[in-house]
Amino acid sequence: LELLKVKITFVTMSKMLRKKQSSSLSNSPEEKNIEEKSSWKQRFDELYAFKAKNGHCNVSRSKCDTGNKSLRRWVNQQRVSYKKNALNSERIQELNSIGFIWDPLEYAWNEHFDLLCAYKNQHGHCNVSRYDAGNKTLGQWVNQQRVFYKKNALSSNRI
Repeated sequence: LELLKVKITFVTMSKMLRKKQSSSLSNSPEEKNIEEKSSWKQRFDELYAFKAKNGHCNVSRSKCDTGNKSLRRWVNQQRVSYKKNALNSERIQELNSIGFIWDPLEYAWNEHFDLLCAYKNQHGHCNVSRYDAGNKTLGQWVNQQRVFYKKNALSSNRI
């Protein structure tokens, strides 16, 4: 009989604890909004610190850099939200203020194109060899653009 009382008390307390936990999980919309804003601000501050340390906001995808995995996911989510027009203007402005890159592939393409323009100004042509030790990365990029062009895979605004 004593064992039965202990078991009933334990079960009752367990149910009460679960009920309390579930009620604390279902915050009001206002509380959820405050938590979400706080969480966004924390991630933004992490990104700000990352930029201060690394000089850019492009959180690495390197397998060696597992320490920034959650920050990288957050950064990617901001880009997705931006593309879907689901990111409010205040957050867009905050990210822009620290030099956030919305489309890293487009940014990288433009950076290489700017290097090619500088190369042309200096050498009078765009025939950058991928074997040129001083311009190896640029030469590889130019070669890749030629491959894309031959495959009709280069967009018209890049020709």
